[in-house]
Amino acid sequence: DMAGGIRMANGLSWEYPTRAAFIVADAPCHGTQFHGLKDSYPMGSPGLDIITELRTLTNNKDKEGSMTLYFGRIKERTDK
Repeated sequence: DMAGGIRMANGLSWEYPTRAAFIVADAPCHGTQFHGLKDSYPMGSPGLDIITELRTLTNNKDKEGSMTLYFGRIKERTDK
C-alpha cells in the first residue's frame, strides 16, 4: 500500500543532495479521513501513519540539497 511504499522510500540510501520522489496511485491511501470510499482499513494502514511517513520523506535532505515530491494519479478517485 501507499504508506508502506513511502516507508520503504524512507529507508533508501540517497547518493545525491538533490532528491525527488514520484508517487503515482490508482486509488487513494488507506484511511477514510482522506476519502469517502469504502476502505478495508478505514483507520489507515495498520502500524503506519502516512502523514508521518510523508513528513519524513519530505525532510530527507542534507543541508545543501532538496527533496521534491511529485504526485500523480491514474484514476480521478485519488483526487481528494
